[in-house]
Amino acid sequence: MIVMVNERKFLTDSYICALKGTDAPSPGEGLDFASIFEMAEAQDVCSALYLAWKESEFVPDEIKQKLQSAYNDNKLLLERNEEEQRKLFAKFEEEKEEYLPLKESLLRRYYSDGSMRGKSATDIMVSKGLKRKAREIVLGQGFVFKGSDSGADVYAKDGDSVVRVYNENEYDAVYTPSLLSKAKQIREIKKRKALNHSDFYVYLVSDFARCLSAGAVSLRSLADVWVFLNRFGDKLDKKRIADSLAELKLTVCDKELKKAIYKLFYDGDAEGTALKLLDFIFATDLSKKEERLQEILQKIQ
Repeated sequence: MIVMVNERKFLTDSYICALKGTDAPSPGEGLDFASIFEMAEAQDVCSALYLAWKESEFVPDEIKQKLQSAYNDNKLLLERNEEEQRKLFAKFEEEKEEYLPLKESLLRRYYSDGSMRGKSATDIMVSKGLKRKAREIVLGQGFVFKGSDSGADVYAKDGDSVVRVYNENEYDAVYTPSLLSKAKQIREIKKRKALNHSDFYVYLVSDFARCLSAGAVSLRSLADVWVFLNRFGDKLDKKRIADSLAELKLTVCDKELKKAIYKLFYDGDAEGTALKLLDFIFATDLSKKEERLQEILQKIQ
């Protein structure tokens, strides 16, 4: 599939309208909605596009039906994952074992409609001595061990409910050291821990860098950071964040990530690495994608 500029811009503009809760933009002449749908599938943003376009008359019926089907599937998956997550966290409490919910366990709740985030897993981190016990707890909830990936043990249930358990000493410490030591216990939930908003933002940037180094970022990766900043930006300790990012050598990564978000969500000015990041996200030619990735990594690492 060749990514066409007009189709890409209409997709991103519509996606952003869905996230902001504003009216969808008017389409230009001659848009290829089949190509837009393919891009939406690749970026896992079909649910958001459905919400943006469900009242619109310009979307072909066939495309709207596909988007609605994706939205309905994600809505059911969201409800199932929330229930499985609730039961899993309750089991950790019952067993009196500490756990730290991360990324996808929390981010979907910051979207106005959690299904807009697409497919989400339950992410938790446990201490280095708890790996075997954590596996026992997750398997006891009917999940099946699927293997290890990027420092996490991955489990699945009924095909699409996924739990990832990160072990403290196996997670990429170059990017995110001492998460558990920074986390505090939530008073009313005895064994659950949480990062403050500023440390969670540093974690988001570090996880973005980790995923980017593996070539695994998408439009949704930028949306996650925008949604978090839009909700908690005024509560962040800027000096604490700046010091932590400098310590992790992620200051440049954070700067370029914010430039890309500013360009995407506010049609702001952007150049260089930020634009290459957007090009990378939408590139379908593998050689061009790899070329863009290496150019980006040289600038931010």
